[in-house]
Amino acid sequence: RLGRHVEAEASLRAAVRLSEAYPVIPRFMQDLFPRESGGLYEFNETHQLFGTVLTWGEQPPPDDAFAPDECWWTRRARLHEIDTPDSEMICQHLRPPVFPGSLCIPLMARGKILGLLHLRGIPGSEEAEGQAGALGEYRRRLAKTVAQQISSALFDLRLQETLREQASRDVR
Repeated sequence: RLGRHVEAEASLRAAVRLSEAYPVIPRFMQDLFPRESGGLYEFNETHQLFGTVLTWGEQPPPDDAFAPDECWWTRRARLHEIDTPDSEMICQHLRPPVFPGSLCIPLMARGKILGLLHLRGIPGSEEAEGQAGALGEYRRRLAKTVAQQISSALFDLRLQETLREQASRDVR
């Protein structure tokens, strides 16, 4: 599995446009979290909304747009984990069923919010309940590391696209 992860990360880094990077991300995520579904949401500063860019897995999250205050990580400025389906702190952007172990992870680069990475947890899994212990801590750390890699790649690609657009305008 590690070899496929390294290959997916290299493909993400080799992309020169966002449109090339987006298809790589679901494969990247499924290699690392094979039994989980998830989604990547991009933050639109103009409209102050998160919008779905892509989803993956058997039970992906809804692809609705949502406001920043509908997600607990934006309110608390840190990764948010839903321990149980009846938790008092379930993000409003999530629709039932909400699975234990669901994570909302910020995608940020240079102090700027780029988006949100969401992992839905594993439906019907006893081990997902609470995601306690070393396995849960490893999963959270891995998810945060992956979110940092994706954030960095997306930030660089956005910057490259902006520079290309500016250069093509200057040529005209």
